[in-house]
Amino acid sequence: MLLTAVLGLLILSVLVIFHELGHLWVARWLGVRVERFSVGFGPVLFSRKISDIEFALSAFPLGGYVKMGGDDPRDRASLKPGDLFAATWWRRVLIALAGPGANFVLAVVLSIALLWIGIRIPDAPTLVGTVAAESAAQELGFQSGDRIVAVDGNPVSSLQYVLEPFELGRESALQEFHTLSLERDGITRTLELSREDMIQALPGMDFPVRAVVGEVVIGTPAYVAGVVVGDRIVAVDGNLVENFSDLQAIILQNPGREITLNVERGGRVVDIPITPFSDTSGPGEPVGKIGVAAASSGTYLLRMGFLDGILRGTQSAVSTVGLMVRGIGMLFSDVSNLSQISGPVAIIKASGEAARAGLDRLIDRAILFSIALMVFNLLPIPILDGGMVMLTLIEVVLRRPVGERGLALYQGIGIAVMGTLLIFVLINDPLKILQRHSALGRIGEMTP
Repeated sequence: MLLTAVLGLLILSVLVIFHELGHLWVARWLGVRVERFSVGFGPVLFSRKISDIEFALSAFPLGGYVKMGGDDPRDRASLKPGDLFAATWWRRVLIALAGPGANFVLAVVLSIALLWIGIRIPDAPTLVGTVAAESAAQELGFQSGDRIVAVDGNPVSSLQYVLEPFELGRESALQEFHTLSLERDGITRTLELSREDMIQALPGMDFPVRAVVGEVVIGTPAYVAGVVVGDRIVAVDGNLVENFSDLQAIILQNPGREITLNVERGGRVVDIPITPFSDTSGPGEPVGKIGVAAASSGTYLLRMGFLDGILRGTQSAVSTVGLMVRGIGMLFSDVSNLSQISGPVAIIKASGEAARAGLDRLIDRAILFSIALMVFNLLPIPILDGGMVMLTLIEVVLRRPVGERGLALYQGIGIAVMGTLLIFVLINDPLKILQRHSALGRIGEMTP
């Protein structure tokens, strides 16, 4: 537990350092004086002056800041050349955007590196489930219950390894036909398929994954309710669940409505009441989610070449920004979803667990949290970087500095919003942990 917390704190500190380095570098580049670069807040534990900048390590390592000369808009009467509020408006905007920008650049670099190194992604088994009647899959010879055991004579352990030879850009994709070896009723049969055949066949069949929990996301309804990795969901509200897709379909249809998961754990079936949160980030009606992922029968190592890694890594980072923005909108579209907000405690815990799970998981979480830090800081809330941008743009529109009363009101709003948010997450994170322990204790009493 202590190791997890230390690892998580280190990861969060690295993301904050990159954020503040963005402010530092752009401020220096634009001629604004930087007085202090601090990792953490509170009393200074260690400091050293380099090129007129005091680099400090402070007592409370949750965050950090860059102190610039003349960065208080209330003291404009005593500004000197090189002070922040003596700089032109566009310089102040660039300096404010530099921190979030540094987090985005870090996320892009890590996304590219992750695809070069390789990321383990959950994979489906090679057992064919339902084959749709009169589908291309049925016409090509697939049947329900077939297990694909080899492609071109090479054994395959999961679905992605079956599909890999058919992918464009691979040397194997130049072959006109590939041979699939199928096990059916104890007999091995073969099918010869072209790439076009495989593309047409896939929509007509599924590869079901068991309804076994492989991951529980910290802070979600499943986490609070006491769901653990390895739980097998056998039914929901008494309705049998055949596979993970069945489970997903039921949860999606029940946003904000309590359901009961009938879970097999420790040789017994226990009932776990749970209320899916309402996800409004996608098109159409809100859908329910509880924060679990399926236990995969195996993993597939996704690795890309130099140019593909750059392209797909950049696209992945950009799409994650979009998902994060929609996620923030979702929180405020339904008041009940505000309980899904996580603070530093949850982030440190999740980061530490990812670090212990492997390098690819660590990098993946770092990408997510770096983008979260970027998006959060761009919110137009006083005290945050987005608040500085908004204040500057207001002054551009007014063609004069905001007066003392206006600044007091503006900063008061920022302090109130951030203070409320800080209190909320500092209570919410430990509360979720306590609720989980309580739920686990209750479930433990039901199992041998």
